[in-house]
Amino acid sequence: MNKWLGFLTFFSLALLGTNIFLVTKENSKVDRLHYVRDWDKVTTGDLESSFPVKGVVVPAVTEHITVDQHARFQEFLVKEGERVDAGTPVFRYKSDDVERQIAQLDAEISSLKKKKDSLSASINDYNTLLKSLGNSNANSTYIKSDNPYDEWIPGTAANDEKNKLAIEQAIIEKNIELEKTDADIRKYEEQRAAVEGGRDGLTVMSPIEGIVKSISDDLKNPVMTIFSNEKAVKGQLDERQIAKVDEGMKAKIISQESKSPVNGKVADIGELPENEPTTENPSFYPVTIEYESDNEKMFIGRHVTVNIITDEANNVPIVPGMSVRKERPKSYVWVMNKHSSVEKREVDTGLTVDHLSAIKSGLQPGETIVLDHRHITAPGKYITPFKPREINKQDRKEISRKRALKCVLIGILQR
Repeated sequence: MNKWLGFLTFFSLALLGTNIFLVTKENSKVDRLHYVRDWDKVTTGDLESSFPVKGVVVPAVTEHITVDQHARFQEFLVKEGERVDAGTPVFRYKSDDVERQIAQLDAEISSLKKKKDSLSASINDYNTLLKSLGNSNANSTYIKSDNPYDEWIPGTAANDEKNKLAIEQAIIEKNIELEKTDADIRKYEEQRAAVEGGRDGLTVMSPIEGIVKSISDDLKNPVMTIFSNEKAVKGQLDERQIAKVDEGMKAKIISQESKSPVNGKVADIGELPENEPTTENPSFYPVTIEYESDNEKMFIGRHVTVNIITDEANNVPIVPGMSVRKERPKSYVWVMNKHSSVEKREVDTGLTVDHLSAIKSGLQPGETIVLDHRHITAPGKYITPFKPREINKQDRKEISRKRALKCVLIGILQR
């Protein structure tokens, strides 16, 4: 009896050892069987890398209005705290200054009109010259002007083409200058009309829509300060943060007044620190974030938090960071394919935030991956635990009892 018992023991150990050898042997034809406990499908989503900055709501524009010390002041037409529109009269001078003001406006308008005529004449000359290019008689034609584009070398087709491009650029610049001159003429004509519009004296109007912050009753300049209705957020960046931020970066403004973050963007970054630079203390730099939507409910002086977005990846495949195996310079994930095997797939990873990684290439949404790459060491067949709670009613209807029993038995035997 002891002899048979010893034989069975030896046989069992030999069989076990042979199986271990075949499974662990490199290039063995025996398939390795992996027990995959945790897995998930690749999803599509957005990732954002950001950091928070404390801020306070301020006016987007602060307009300081000055009084002409050589003119005789008459009265203020608005009060502190009063809301004004662009063009609202805010104060006026006494009427004996009207003629002098009108003469000044007329001089400005006359000068601008002469400039307009000169620009129009230059544009006509350029257009005439542009039409003449290409004619044999025009290859040696020059025009006197202060524009740097008027200097060219005549005589060849190549030079003619170069001259043509230079003239076209000059025409564009002259037209832009002409439009600005027209706008200046209209502005001064509107001011002149306001002076002659039945008012007792020369009236100064608000250049922006907003609220009157302060008035200097002793007429010291600035005599009036107006805050715009548009708001912005002022904050500070430390020496480490300022190196990460560029103008135009997206931002999300979080406050108690808003149920959800409000979109904004970095509008301005101060190049000089707000505090006096010293070797002992850190430096802090001003940053301005502007709102990209209505901000009427944001009160000046309210404290907010701004998340400045330094990087983002939108509508990309996303996987847990633990599923990615990094083998420099490449990265891999274990994919559970339709052949019931795990395969090692090379992927190109992108932004990683909060243990989630964006996938640039190598994976498609809907593919199934192993959540922890450490659980798999080599390609091979796999089995998963039976989780009846995760089977919904529709799944139960679509699988037959015979197939369900077969799957359960295979799982038990292989486990």
